[in-house]
Amino acid sequence: GNGSAANDPADDICGNARDGAAPDIGSSEEVASCDALDIVVNSSADNTTAGDGNCTLREAILNANAGSDLTGGDCNCGENITFSVSNVNLTSALPSATANMNMNAGGSTVTIDATGIGGNLCVISNTSEVTMENIIWQNGTGSCFNLLGRLIATNCVWQGFTGTAIAGSFVGLSGQVITFDQCTFRDCGRGINLPKGETVITNSTFYNLTGGVNGVAVRAANNTGKLTMTNVTITGFDAGSGTDGA
Repeated sequence: GNGSAANDPADDICGNARDGAAPDIGSSEEVASCDALDIVVNSSADNTTAGDGNCTLREAILNANAGSDLTGGDCNCGENITFSVSNVNLTSALPSATANMNMNAGGSTVTIDATGIGGNLCVISNTSEVTMENIIWQNGTGSCFNLLGRLIATNCVWQGFTGTAIAGSFVGLSGQVITFDQCTFRDCGRGINLPKGETVITNSTFYNLTGGVNGVAVRAANNTGKLTMTNVTITGFDAGSGTDGA
């Protein structure tokens, strides 16, 4: 953050210094400029302490949802979340993604660790499209994402989730397209519960999925969705007595 309080009259809604007569960034006069800013996660911590100069992933998601600064100047507002740290250590489930947002670690990767966290780590709402690239999600005791909306993932890894890495909701939007390219699912209870709509998986790998009953790469029970897979490797899984997956 820039250390300025959100209500400082010298700052606009995003915590940036006002520039003469120019419209405030984030105001109704210039919403697009606020949306164009990157939100840079510069802390591995997991809190919402406003005004401490640290932008956490939790704060970044809250700002992206709101389209304005809720962090006392710690984070920009916008929809593009980037990282200047290599890891984030979560202590509880993340806020639901209720707006469109992009998470991108750039030319490197960022590891988001959810050790000890059960249930759904994050819900993507049915009004949202989330894109992500070069992110490793790991070690939750439940599932990583519950998809009600749309997810587009490139070069991402899901590992060590004892539940389902991607829990597609059966009440998800028909007609949506969920896309995974160059992704890896490993050491999880299950890879993907297919949501309604269409799931496209390319150039990806599933292995060591050991959930016992339905410990499968993709599961389509009670679902009317469509699955397309191209150049996908599936190995080392334990489907147990499950009959509705592969």
